[in-house]
Amino acid sequence: MYMTDEEKRKLESNIQRTPTCWIWRGGTTKDGYGLVWIGSTTWLVHRLMYLLYKGILIPEFEIDHECTIRHCVNPDHLKQV
Repeated sequence: MYMTDEEKRKLESNIQRTPTCWIWRGGTTKDGYGLVWIGSTTWLVHRLMYLLYKGILIPEFEIDHECTIRHCVNPDHLKQV
């Protein structure tokens, strides 16, 4: 996935890293999942972070937050199920 430097800065500027979770501080869905506009696509941030840090997303799978915090985008807390 290609992202411009400006898009990377936009993404990073909305993440607050804590000792455990990476909390998304940007826009969210009504259910509390992070949203970001990259290129011409609106992404759920946890799916984008999984793709950027772990690789391929399987479309039929969901991304589970092992920490149970919907606005956490720490790739170590995300698992495809």
